[in-house]
Amino acid sequence: PRDGEILYRVDSPETEQVRSALVALYIIGKPEDIPIIQRYTRPISGLPDSVPKQALSTIDAIRERDLKTQ
Repeated sequence: PRDGEILYRVDSPETEQVRSALVALYIIGKPEDIPIIQRYTRPISGLPDSVPKQALSTIDAIRERDLKTQ
C-alpha cells in the first residue's frame, strides 16, 4: 500500500489521527500520495481549519522533495 493510504484506513478519523498522518506524509510522502492528501485541503465537517492548511503544506513538501530528487 502507498503511504498516503493511512488516511483512507481510518474510519471517521479524529483530528489527531489526520494531523499525525499528514505530518508523517510531510516527512515520507511521495508524489503518488498527493491525490489522497488533496481531499483534506478543503474544509471537512468536524475537523479544524488547521487540517487543510497542514494538507497544503504536506503537498508542498512532497513536491519540493520530488524536485530535489529529479
